[in-house]
Amino acid sequence: MSLKIVLVSILVAATTAHPEGGHPSPTYSAPSPSYSAPSHPSPSYSAPSHPSPSYSAPSHSASSQPAASYSAPAPAPSRPSYSSSSQQYPDSPARYQEDWNVADQDSGNNYGQEEARDGYDTQGSYYVNLPDGRLQKVTYYVNGESGYVAEVTYEGEAQYPEYQPTQSYKPAPAQAYKSAPAPSYQAPPAQAGYQ
Repeated sequence: MSLKIVLVSILVAATTAHPEGGHPSPTYSAPSPSYSAPSHPSPSYSAPSHPSPSYSAPSHSASSQPAASYSAPAPAPSRPSYSSSSQQYPDSPARYQEDWNVADQDSGNNYGQEEARDGYDTQGSYYVNLPDGRLQKVTYYVNGESGYVAEVTYEGEAQYPEYQPTQSYKPAPAQAYKSAPAPSYQAPPAQAGYQ
């Protein structure tokens, strides 16, 4: 325990002691500025030099050139004016008739449409072959306030053929492996002097 007291007191003494002769205390001073102002030549400006303008009246002789004459410009073309009274379109009801169809036996496509209109009375039909083999036909009409009235009919019997899976690929042909051919070489002829 006494050893501990001695060590602690040495430590306290070492931390509180001021070095008097062993180490000089550090001193710091700010550096003094050492620069000079930049030197620039003083600006000097002079007025630009331009030749002085000189004008003289043109000289014309009365016999060589005719007197100048000017006339007023032509008036600009007037813009067309549009008024509702100049073009009247009668309010007549539409009237048309059209039809079209596609019949391709190779692909099985068969569809089309026909329509006729006379004023507010419109009537027509369209048809299409369905995938089950039936023909779907829609007949419609529109008359004034009645709106679109359609009747859908089917012609033919739906066909659902039995599913027949088909092979979508061909297997690779079987490889026929043959044994390696026997070597077909002959020993070289013996030469004189070699044994």
